[in-house]
Amino acid sequence: MHAGIDQQRHDAGLRMVSQFVATLCVSALFGRLNRSLPLQGLMVAGYALLALGLLLLTQVSVHTPYWIVGSCFALLGCGAGLAVPATSIVIMGMAPAEQAGAASATTPDRDDRWHCAAWHPDD
Repeated sequence: MHAGIDQQRHDAGLRMVSQFVATLCVSALFGRLNRSLPLQGLMVAGYALLALGLLLLTQVSVHTPYWIVGSCFALLGCGAGLAVPATSIVIMGMAPAEQAGAASATTPDRDDRWHCAAWHPDD
């Protein structure tokens, strides 16, 4: 019985690869896009793509061909690839300099190196 459940989990993960690849590709290009397009426009476009992907996913059924579902996941990935870095830049830009670590969820350690606040090397 566990083998069937494990196979389903594996299949579900593979079916979402289009979302992960799209997020990776778009976020990797974000810096170049931000040089020629305004940050607010990229953020709005990202959230619009996320909304469109979610809206389209409400229309799928178990009989929907995978290429349609995979395309919806790719739209979500493109939206996340634009929205997440843009939102992070806006949040960091709004934070006072003395709260930059808190705003980015990073803190300096005793050697003045930065790391994620949720990860503590001494734990």
